[in-house]
Amino acid sequence: MTLTEEQIRLAKRRLLWIECLSGDDAHSVRNQLHELIWNAATYRVVNEAVRMAKPTKDGGVQLNALMLELINRCFWNSQMVAVRRLNDKSALVGKATKDKSVFSLNALLTDMQCYASSFTRQNIFFVEGREYDYKLIDEKHDEFLAEYFKKNIPPVWASQELNSMPITWRHEAIDELTGVTKANRSPTDCVGIEVFEKLKTRVSDACENIGVYVDKFYAHSATPGSRAQARVDEIQITLTDLWTAHECLCRTARFIGEYLLGTGSHGNYLAIPQFDQFAYIDRPFAVSEDVEKLRDFWHEMTSSYDQWRSWTPSDLF
Repeated sequence: MTLTEEQIRLAKRRLLWIECLSGDDAHSVRNQLHELIWNAATYRVVNEAVRMAKPTKDGGVQLNALMLELINRCFWNSQMVAVRRLNDKSALVGKATKDKSVFSLNALLTDMQCYASSFTRQNIFFVEGREYDYKLIDEKHDEFLAEYFKKNIPPVWASQELNSMPITWRHEAIDELTGVTKANRSPTDCVGIEVFEKLKTRVSDACENIGVYVDKFYAHSATPGSRAQARVDEIQITLTDLWTAHECLCRTARFIGEYLLGTGSHGNYLAIPQFDQFAYIDRPFAVSEDVEKLRDFWHEMTSSYDQWRSWTPSDLF
């Protein structure tokens, strides 16, 4: 089979897309999502523990406010920055002289969209290394079984190369993507550019406000005037907004893997703990006899910070 230049380009580009989506790099979309969801799940456990904690007379709970404040602040900062990163609109491939390329869902979809016209049924099967005609596989499977029946020997399990179901499923997925029926299939059926646009719009709708907020409060210390111009002080990000963004990001990544790249859904985004995640959760951070030591430690830190007086002009010159 003679390969076309289009198929060669698409095959090479697909390797980059897979690296971005599910590669081993720390910044692959899959790894970013795993960290995002794991931290969110941990925070939800903490929240549930706070809900179950014994109340105080003043309306609080019998848990240390110092620790809870740190957990809350770090959670919100890290989660919102992570969501903004996954919606980063920078390019997937930067200029060689000043490479500012990123791994993000938005960058991935934008890059794939540039190759939308190459996403034909025939090209998809080629770059994924699949046999196009499932009937040929069925015929080989029947021949395999016939050999055993001739010898009156019970057949063994056939190899995956003789399983036509993955081919059938891929054709059906492309039917959905291209809007054609099984009876009207053609090698030239093409995934419409609107598929990429719809995915990008969904991600943007779920993440855009979070990104604006991060830009003004976390990534940059924006002035009141700068924040007012973006009306960012009016934005209130809630846990519901975060969960909505999480769901959209995970669903989008799965869609790309299953339907556009044919690499599968890559498992659950909330990882299965390889340890007892609740071991010692019933223990305090410090036992009663150590509390005074911690109080003394706090006073020592205060004294240390108080010594940070300003430099004098003679210190500078």
